[in-house]
Amino acid sequence: MNSIAQFPQFTPLSLSHKTIVTETYNSLKIPTSHRLFSNLFITDTDNSTHIARLNNNIIIDRGLYTNHEGVMICGENATSETLETVLRNDVKFVELSSIKTFDSKVDLDNSDYIYSTGKVALLEGSTYSNIRRKIRLPREVCTVGVVENDKVDEIWEMFEKWERENPLKKDILEREALEKALQFIDHLEIEYVGVYNNNLLVGFAGVEVTNHQHLMIHFIKAQTEIVGLSEFLFWQLAIMYRDRTTTINFEQDLGIVGLRQFKESLRPDIIQPVYTIASAKIV
Repeated sequence: MNSIAQFPQFTPLSLSHKTIVTETYNSLKIPTSHRLFSNLFITDTDNSTHIARLNNNIIIDRGLYTNHEGVMICGENATSETLETVLRNDVKFVELSSIKTFDSKVDLDNSDYIYSTGKVALLEGSTYSNIRRKIRLPREVCTVGVVENDKVDEIWEMFEKWERENPLKKDILEREALEKALQFIDHLEIEYVGVYNNNLLVGFAGVEVTNHQHLMIHFIKAQTEIVGLSEFLFWQLAIMYRDRTTTINFEQDLGIVGLRQFKESLRPDIIQPVYTIASAKIV
């Protein structure tokens, strides 16, 4: 395993850091999707993410800012001391923090949508009436199954078809992240679930079960010809994983209006806030 530099020095993130980052993530009382190793790794498409150690925490620079001006903290050890040390070393702010301070601001665009796996699997009551209505057609014409690793080419082909049919929704960062996730499929814990219509893949999700019994949804794509297909896939994920998870983390909406409306329509139990911190005064 590659060693990790002591803050304020940094080491480039690599696959060899998976164990230590995962162990640190598993120790979190308030886990958020941003700190999960697979997310850090697959979104690092230009090899700009760097990490450091501090007080048994991992300091993460995602390469979005110059001179390590903005970092993220994975770990909950010596919180006040860690924040003070980070902010004394030319770091202007700590991003995507689950810790609230006096001077912190909620980053709604990057807050995680959290759902109850059991509730979604059952879809009982008026809360889920709209979803029940939308999934009527795909329930009749679609089947769901795990996509084996040797058939992931089908996922990429379906993704490219979705891009051609939805040119205004194309996202180069999402494309590069999926490409990297599929390239390293044997080294990551991401599983792929497919939706089929007449034996043709018409939708898929890339998901991961975490140590906190959360089902993390990294990717979800569905063809638009079948109304309600995305909602159907979301429901089927809850059914498939309800024995292994208690909650679904559908990650963030990134401020994209359509994505926010869709995730809100699935009726989250909570939206787990993250904060931008410019002060080390802890509430």
